[in-house]
Formats: sequence, C-alpha cells, structure tokens
Amino acid sequence: MKKEETAEVTENVIQTDHYDFRRKSICFFGGFRVHDKDGEDITDLFTPTMKSLLIILILHTCKDEKGISGNRLIQTLWFDKTEESAKNNRNVYMSKLRNILERIGDVKILNQKGFWSICFEDDTICDYMEAKRLFAEQAGNEDTLERLVELLLRGAVLPNVEDDWVDTFKSDFSNKTIDFLSGLLKRSDISDSFMIRIADTLFLHDFINEEALKAKCSILYKQGKKGLAKTVYDAFCKNYQSSLGTSFPVSMLDLIDQK
Repeated sequence: MKKEETAEVTENVIQTDHYDFRRKSICFFGGFRVHDKDGEDITDLFTPTMKSLLIILILHTCKDEKGISGNRLIQTLWFDKTEESAKNNRNVYMSKLRNILERIGDVKILNQKGFWSICFEDDTICDYMEAKRLFAEQAGNEDTLERLVELLLRGAVLPNVEDDWVDTFKSDFSNKTIDFLSGLLKRSDISDSFMIRIADTLFLHDFINEEALKAKCSILYKQGKKGLAKTVYDAFCKNYQSSLGTSFPVSMLDLIDQK
C-alpha cells in the first residue's frame, strides 16, 4: 500500500460530527475546495492567481489579524510587474475575488491602513481558519479537541500547492499538528475509538509516525483484531521502506510490548 493509498483509505472513515463543508465554505485540508451558499462546487472559478490571492489573504490573516501589507502582497504575487501595473493587477483581482466571495456568503476583504485581510462571518467557514482558532483556545476541552481532530483528519494543508511562499505556513502548521497529536497519544483518559482517530490523523500529517503506529496497532491487537493490526503494520513498513530506503527495525509484537 502506497502512501497515497493509505490516505484514501483513511479518508473513507472521516466522521463529520460538527462541521458541514458542503456549502458556504473554503477548504484547505486535503486540497483546495470552495462551495457556494447553494452547495455548488465553485473551485474551478478560481484561476491560479485568484486562488493564490485568496490563500495568501487567509494565511496572513490567521498569522496576524491585520493581514498582509499591500507592498508584500505585490512582491509575492506580482513581483514581475512595474509598480503601477502591479497595483492595477491587485485591484482588478481584488474586485474579481470579492464578486466570487459573494457567492459563498458573508466573506469580506478588508483594507485597513495599508494591510489586506479577510473576514468570515458566522454563516461561512474556512477549515484552516477554524483549526487555527481551535489551536489557540484548546486547553483540555474535550469538545474542542474532537472538533480539532475532525478538521485535521480531513488531510494536510494545501497538498497540491507548491509555491515557495506557502511552504513556511504549511511546515509550521504541520509541525504544530504533529506535536499536538503526539501529545494526545500520551494521554490515558481518551477512548480507544478516539485514539484511533488521532492516530489516523497523525498518519495523514506524518505517514511514517511510529507513535501513531504503536497506538493504533496496540488498540487493534487488544481488541482482538490481530489481522487488521498486522495489515496496518505491513502498510506502514512498506511506506517506511519506500521513504527511507531501509526496513522498519521493530517487529509488530515488539512494538506493541514497548512501554
């Protein structure tokens, strides 16, 4: 089983207890997708530049509420233009983006003191912005933890976007996610079913994470699902060999017996 296949298998068991992204939504996890207020998938309306503009506004608004400066925005997206041409392009695309956002719901682009940002009202949602909000406020609240894991289980951030200016955001978020989920695996007050969801989520963000493997295999083995535990273990070993060029050094039984 290849890495891509593992992700597909996991995606089939996603539980959506708290969120519905089929309308009024902009999604980054598992791939860029946009649905309007009527539930229509309007992702294809976003040209590469329009898509980049929306992504950069969301990423920078999450990083700092005031958003991104006009100069930095131009330097990132229209660095090959003259100053006048770049500003004209920015204004044109901002206008086009605002028109599309009206189809989604109450999503506003703000320009305050030379900084551009984006604002989602209560009836619209961006999965990345929601996850960042939950990361900031989570402090042992079980509902918050469940919501966060549900979001993270949707997949990695913008997996098909490879622009250099996105990489730092993706790397920082991935590291934060892995640390958060690894911490949850160490807790003793979490149910086995939720622990497996945590392990599956961790695999999406770090597909050869040994802590996730140990947690999932141990629970399945304890539940008497030894064949399923072996299937999970074998898939991990194939991914490990493919990625690192060496065999995974711990047998399944030794892994389960580890303290």
